[in-house]
This record gives sequence, C-alpha cells and structure tokens, in this order.
Amino acid sequence: MRFHASGVVRASPQETLAWWTDLREDDAGAVMPPLRRRQIVRRNAEEIETDDRWSIFGIPMRTQAVLRPKPPNGWEVTSRLRGGTAKDRVRLEPVEGGTRVTMDLELELRWPWTWMAAVLRPGLARLFQADLEAVNRALEASITSRSSESAAPTPPISGTRSGSARRS
Repeated sequence: MRFHASGVVRASPQETLAWWTDLREDDAGAVMPPLRRRQIVRRNAEEIETDDRWSIFGIPMRTQAVLRPKPPNGWEVTSRLRGGTAKDRVRLEPVEGGTRVTMDLELELRWPWTWMAAVLRPGLARLFQADLEAVNRALEASITSRSSESAAPTPPISGTRSGSARRS
C-alpha cells in the first residue's frame, strides 16, 4: 500500500533538511500530533534510530525506525511495526518562496493489518498529509520566532546539537 504527501514550507532546503532530520524525544505531542512518545535509541552521522509510540485513530502503535539523511535533498526512513514494515522516501526541491517536501510511503503489511489499512486508507492518507503539514508549520514557526528574537537586543540561545533551526 502506497501513500503520497507533498507541501511547500517557507524555509530553505538546508533548513528543511536540518529540521526534519533532527529527531528529538520532545517531538512527541509537539511536532507531529499522533506521536505519543519517542526514545532515541542510537544516533550517529549516518542514521538515527528511534523507538516510537503512536496513537492512530485510537489504535496504539509502536515503531522502531531508522532515519538516514541523504543530503542535500532528502532522507529515508525504514520502520518496523507490529503489522509489517514501512519505507518512507522524502525529497526536497527548492521552489519559489521555500522548499517542496514530497513524501512517498510504502507499507508492506501482514494479515490482519492489510484489511485494516485498506478500510482506513482514506483516513490514513489524510493523516499522512496532515502530519507533513504539521511538521512544516512547526518549522515555519521556529524560523519566525528565531527572526523576531534576532531583532531583540539580547542574542538568542544557539540551536540544537545538529545545527538545525530548533531551539534547545
């Protein structure tokens, strides 16, 4: 089963890549609405491994995911979940006014998850698009707050360990 989502964020491709690939434990409940808990299992220059708890349409889910940045224009995430596996490929493209983020998700599910996903497909497609838009809004908000802070007489606190636009 495949899903596609796309949206434009008012940020450079470099800011977008840094923000989206700077996975943090405090992303839960803040950046992506269905994410309930995130634990960073391992982080190095090539990949970030997480153990995530989700609630999707009231159904508790758990994924073990590995994000691999593919600079300068994307990343991929491979996830293991109770019902199978998922592969998410993301591409960034500079466009006027920002960056287009395009995500393609492929789910390989086992029974009975196949029929559940088929029944929930329209809602899952909306959720996938809504999640992309939520992360893009959080990125834009961080850039806006950073811009207003830089106009203040006191310098802002530096960014996170990855150098992304996120604040510690």
